[in-house]
Amino acid sequence: APGGLVPASAATRVAPLVAALADASGFVREAAVRALGSLHRSEAIEPLLAASRDEASPVRLAAIGALASATQPVDGRARARLSAMAENDPDVRVRDAARAAAAP
Repeated sequence: APGGLVPASAATRVAPLVAALADASGFVREAAVRALGSLHRSEAIEPLLAASRDEASPVRLAAIGALASATQPVDGRARARLSAMAENDPDVRVRDAARAAAAP
């Protein structure tokens, strides 16, 4: 690789992003969720499911998009969580986004 850099595998990129989900900053957690979703890896599903329960609605909103795009077709656990969020999330924006993402 140029400059002696070896591209990181998706697996090695998942771990630090999962760790960032525990950060005190909602901004950091939201960015980590978006990055996890962009990897399109099945091993990101469990951390994204956990992030969908975050106290901060921007993190939950990011989790919706990430869960919807993490695997294609959408993972069954992700679809079930999106449906639950569409019904039960306290934030109407999250409910609306989850409803749209859960639609077939």
